[in-house]
Amino acid sequence: MSRRESLGVGLVGAGAMGRVHAMAYAAARAYDPELPPVRLKVVAEASTAGARAAADRLGFERWTADWQLVVSDPEVSVVSVAAPNDLHAPVAVAAAGAGKHVLCEKPLATCAVEAQAMWRAAEAAGVVHMVNFNYRQLPAVQFARSLLHTGRVGRVRHFRGTYLQDWGNDPEVPYSWKFQARRSGAGVLAGIGSHLVDLARYLVGEPAQVVGTTRVWVPQRPVARDAQGSMRSVDVDVEDAACLLLRFAGGALGVLEVSRCAPGRKNHLAFEVHGESGSVCFDAERPNELGVYLPDDPQVDGFRRVLLGPAHSRRIPLAFAGIPVGFLDTVAFQVCDFLRAVVRGEPTSPDFHDGWRVQAVLDAALESDRRGGWVEVVPGTQAAEEP
Repeated sequence: MSRRESLGVGLVGAGAMGRVHAMAYAAARAYDPELPPVRLKVVAEASTAGARAAADRLGFERWTADWQLVVSDPEVSVVSVAAPNDLHAPVAVAAAGAGKHVLCEKPLATCAVEAQAMWRAAEAAGVVHMVNFNYRQLPAVQFARSLLHTGRVGRVRHFRGTYLQDWGNDPEVPYSWKFQARRSGAGVLAGIGSHLVDLARYLVGEPAQVVGTTRVWVPQRPVARDAQGSMRSVDVDVEDAACLLLRFAGGALGVLEVSRCAPGRKNHLAFEVHGESGSVCFDAERPNELGVYLPDDPQVDGFRRVLLGPAHSRRIPLAFAGIPVGFLDTVAFQVCDFLRAVVRGEPTSPDFHDGWRVQAVLDAALESDRRGGWVEVVPGTQAAEEP
């Protein structure tokens, strides 16, 4: 398509991440002036009141309580899916079938079978497809990957990652779709573990085997008060915490820990990668810094703090180091990559194939928790990959 043609955006789901998607589209040309004009055409929410409020707040021209009207809208070129997890597949498949390019929130689906079907549908339709693993977009993460993939640390031996939050530790947090296996697919593994698995794949490679264990720390959640004014509670059937061991196809080992019940940890994402001769470490609460150990100076032992700047990434917004890159920036970078791929008619990454492979690791971890022992990640994958 021409850069002069405007791109009409449809958004399905205007919760926290839906709002971030909308802001990223609205700011896209500020990040990349070569992109065509972007118009926020229509937003869908579960209720008419919610949809109307979202359109007013986010600047969409129209609103609807029926997501099917978004994917069938002739003025919509791209669809962002930020609805609950169980809606990702039906919305994305319908959008691809209607010729719309699709950016889907993570996790891609509720299970690997569903995720693979989404990838096949998007490939068959010939549309651009992307999943929002936005932490890849941090310049520090990309610099870490360049050090690893150019052999600066030697052959990778070990990945260690944690993603800890505490919002789920409060037993008064009400029951929602995030606590339902039917709607979410998994609990904390789906919500934030998917990000950590994606980073492990992005930095180290494909996990081949996994062993996992999970816990539900808050087994019931309040839903409503009864006629007597007492709070009614229902059972939670997805995990609040999980620990995984990974064996990567390339021989490295991995340790992953995720929890939404870790008091004091608000959004603590961190990883270390150790090679034969060097290491990198990262903490997302200090997003413009990367710890690097390279044994090239015997008088400087231990990790060095590398402050990311324009020398590391064209995406640093100003011409000197030390300007923090925020969460909204990472989603805007992802949206820009997505829109550039739409304009050029090219594939992009992370795509639905990446989302499927992440989902396969999550499924294997849950299967390991149920039956015990190591579980293969997507046995027979190579024979099943071509759509």
